[in-house]
Amino acid sequence: MKRNHSEAPAKATAAAAPPAKKAKEAEPAPAAPAAAVLVAPAPAPADVAPQAVIPAPPPPPPQEVRRNDFVIYPDQYSSFDPARIVFSKDPVPSREGGGQMIYMSYIYEEASAPAGPDGTKPTKTKPLLIQTPNSIYAPAGVHTWKDGKMSMLLSAGRDWEANPVMVAFKALMDSIGERCAEATVEKGWGGDVHPDLDSVRDQYTPIMFISCGEKGEAYPPSIKASVLTTGGSACKTEFFEYSARPPLPPMVAADVVGGSSVTAILHLAWVYRKKGKRGFDFSVRVNLFQAVVELANSGTAIQRDGCAVVI
Repeated sequence: MKRNHSEAPAKATAAAAPPAKKAKEAEPAPAAPAAAVLVAPAPAPADVAPQAVIPAPPPPPPQEVRRNDFVIYPDQYSSFDPARIVFSKDPVPSREGGGQMIYMSYIYEEASAPAGPDGTKPTKTKPLLIQTPNSIYAPAGVHTWKDGKMSMLLSAGRDWEANPVMVAFKALMDSIGERCAEATVEKGWGGDVHPDLDSVRDQYTPIMFISCGEKGEAYPPSIKASVLTTGGSACKTEFFEYSARPPLPPMVAADVVGGSSVTAILHLAWVYRKKGKRGFDFSVRVNLFQAVVELANSGTAIQRDGCAVVI
């Protein structure tokens, strides 16, 4: 008789079933910890569309930097040529303090203009405007004097020597002062009392000066910049509060508090000559043309390589 192979597995399975059931009852699986249990969300009703995933907002756009051909920016300090500074022919009377002024300008190369047939860029003589490094700050904010005039002291900071851009900025200012002293000798502005370069240098107040405290400690190099006003009390210097998102909101000079970080456009306007105890004393007038201010304790960081708004 032939053996029925189709019945053998069924019998074997039936015979093995009781022990398997017995083992399952003897060794129940341990329950998973409550924290590890994942509860599947209830299915959405058929007539309700699933909610769309809202993407994260894009990062703020980088702050617009508008370059101007007639401003010296920090990345142009090394190419600045003091020999391109030009002066007015003769001193003219000053309305401030009874001295005299010799106006200053600078011969700029128009970087945005097309080059001529010889490959050179056209040039124009314009006011000497220089942007400060971003890390300069105003330790006392804007100061108002008794006569209503305003000024701002801009400090390089105590660690300025570790900042290559600030070192280059001070070197640039020193080179301008040296060029002014040379022109004073060339044009005879010092008179017979100061006929040579060494004697004229002694009569010049450095543009970026170093002062000392009561105990003789030296303060960081600083620049005194005049805040421009109209004939009344209106401020001509433009102040803007730093913001990561343009446009920058304008602000008033009185709101610039001490310790604020500043990126400024400085106008080196004229050489000021006044009779002193030993002949003439000389200084360079620095006007605060424009300033972007990060207020002290604002919690933001200035990140820009040029003033956001110029001219």
